[in-house]
Amino acid sequence: MDVFQQIRAVYSDLESGDALTLGIERWRSRHPAFECIVDADDLASIFAKDRRPDYERRDLILAALCIEARRDEVAKVLVCRVMLSGLLDVVRDLSEQTTIAIDELHAEILAHFWEAVCKVPSTNTLRVAQRLKNAAKFGTVRSLRQSGALLRREIPTEDHPLVARRVSIPAEDQIDLLVREAVAADAVSKDDAELALSSPRRLAETASRMGVPFRAARARRQKAKANLRRWISERSKGEQGS
Repeated sequence: MDVFQQIRAVYSDLESGDALTLGIERWRSRHPAFECIVDADDLASIFAKDRRPDYERRDLILAALCIEARRDEVAKVLVCRVMLSGLLDVVRDLSEQTTIAIDELHAEILAHFWEAVCKVPSTNTLRVAQRLKNAAKFGTVRSLRQSGALLRREIPTEDHPLVARRVSIPAEDQIDLLVREAVAADAVSKDDAELALSSPRRLAETASRMGVPFRAARARRQKAKANLRRWISERSKGEQGS
């Protein structure tokens, strides 16, 4: 049984008892995000893959769970179970790109995921699920590269057309990381970054939450995206020149 199968098994044991219900009662007293959670079934429905998620609510609850997981074993198991699908995506992305055994890869991914869980702040809950997945993936990639266990694309030959495929970075992950870097570099504000990342469908919701008129939010979004494109272009030129 691998580590992810163990997480499923431990979670099933929690589901069969009252540990989750008691945990929700504890967390409700410390986190407003849990005030509307009735029971374990209600909590599970928020993270269910077969329904359209309320991203803001999901990330608020996930951030609170991360904080609780640092001192509460039930929350620790629940965070891992909630993110299990995303972690398995990372396993699939990296399993053919490393020389280490699959159980070692699982351990690396879980270690970097847990490190990210311990750093989730209570104040910034934007895209928590995506940030946790990014941290698990790119933290593992860095470790593999440093240890020489990351396979790279070699120059193809007639005898060896392809030694290994290059590590791929999904567009969404790459954009998310670049925007966070741009915010840290003061290229855009955190609010403008959130507007830039909002899809046209979610822009009205984001604007309402920020207390910004929709037209103003749309204009700020366009300006923020232009600033991001300019910053990314200058960053690319700097990397090419170094």
